[in-house]
Amino acid sequence: MNPIARYKPSQHSSARCADLMTMAERELSAFFNAVTQLFGSEQAELSAEDWLQELSRSMDCQLQRANGD
Repeated sequence: MNPIARYKPSQHSSARCADLMTMAERELSAFFNAVTQLFGSEQAELSAEDWLQELSRSMDCQLQRANGD
């Protein structure tokens, strides 16, 4: 599977969530591979942790907006 394959969203909300998770997995995989090639596996692991933390923060903010907080 090509990690940079074009994203094609679904119309149903549960399917859209799954689509977004698939897209995030592809982006993280591409990011991890690029950092590994440029800076090595140790830096790639640290960078992936940062990437996941930012994704989590972003999702938390979206949930708060959706709930009207």
